Amino acid sequence: MHKLKTIFLYATVLSLFASPVFAQEICTQDDSTTSTFFINTRSISRQISLSYCRNESSDKLQILLDSWEEAIHLESKKLRDLGIDLKPHMKSLLQQVTPNDQHTWPRFSVTPEPVVRGYRFRVDNSRLKHGSFDDSINEKCKSIPEYQLDCFSVMEELRDAINVYTKSMVIKKSDIALKRLKLYSSEWEAYFTQARSQTMWELFANGLIFKKEITSKTFVQPPAWQLTLFHPNVVIEHVNAAPQGNRLKEALSVEWLGINWWNLKMPFGFSAMATYSDRAGVRNVGHGMVFHFYNAYSIGVSGYDRDIGISVSLDLLKAFESKKSQIEKYKQMIDKK
Repeated sequence: MHKLKTIFLYATVLSLFASPVFAQEICTQDDSTTSTFFINTRSISRQISLSYCRNESSDKLQILLDSWEEAIHLESKKLRDLGIDLKPHMKSLLQQVTPNDQHTWPRFSVTPEPVVRGYRFRVDNSRLKHGSFDDSINEKCKSIPEYQLDCFSVMEELRDAINVYTKSMVIKKSDIALKRLKLYSSEWEAYFTQARSQTMWELFANGLIFKKEITSKTFVQPPAWQLTLFHPNVVIEHVNAAPQGNRLKEALSVEWLGINWWNLKMPFGFSAMATYSDRAGVRNVGHGMVFHFYNAYSIGVSGYDRDIGISVSLDLLKAFESKKSQIEKYKQMIDKK
């Protein structure tokens, strides 16, 4: 199972299967199977499937449904003449297949009943009692020149011809899944490219925090926030109490603990921070807070005895960060599940 989870996460992160071209092409797949006795029924069934997949108008779909009903009745006439009454079941089928209720389209089925030496057929979700025919009727189809097969085999072909239209539901669900996948993958892409940089230990810590989410069986969005932990940086700091010429200097900083909401309309975060610089007349180490904006710009305030230091910085680690290594860290979290 963990292998499947890995595939799902990597699909969202790397956008491997989110191509809109693929979603378009799947609507034009050919139906490789052919029909011997129900050519028009199968052909119109396929057109209904494609019409739904392509989001064509309800009017066009209704015209196809009307043609489909006529084709089913005409091509099943010989079965009806033998006493296999399909009309009530086809009426029930067509009542359920409407342009306004496409997610509950039923299937037609036919099954042997060895105990009673008979066969039954039905429409899913139909309130009708299932139709049936016995073994004696089953053999009569063999005497019909067009068939020369038992009625059960003929009914199986009718079933397949009718149920071609339900391919649209599979196609549509695939299309919806692809759209969701594309959304999720773009958000994971943003997480690894736009959010603040993360050190190896921060990746591990965030992975532990969100382990339940990223190892779930379903597609997941990236976390809405990041934990900052022992995060190093280089800042430019101004300390007014320092002697002239030493007031504005570079300094090292460490963010001990913080949080960053990377995906807000205006991304924002803050951390407890310590700074270090070698200045004459001022303590080398200051303590304070740093505030992050847009995942890139930071302004810090640190206390030095009776004075304060104001620092600014960019997320320099981002320039050296490897997206591949970050993805690998999350993959390891999934594989260990």
